[in-house]
Amino acid sequence: MQLRVLRLALVSGVLVFGAVVWFLRRSGGAPEPSVDPAALLIAGRLVWGVAVVGWSVLYLHLRR
Repeated sequence: MQLRVLRLALVSGVLVFGAVVWFLRRSGGAPEPSVDPAALLIAGRLVWGVAVVGWSVLYLHLRR
């Protein structure tokens, strides 16, 4: 029973998100993206670096 409720909550969240995006795109209410691709590249590399450092720290800590 609990898994059904969890599955229903997850599916309904995805469907509501899709409905909102569809409605905004259909009505023209969504702004055009104004993000610089170079900024996204820097942010992606930063997140990747933090993940590698975090993984390394956890690996070395658990190895002891």
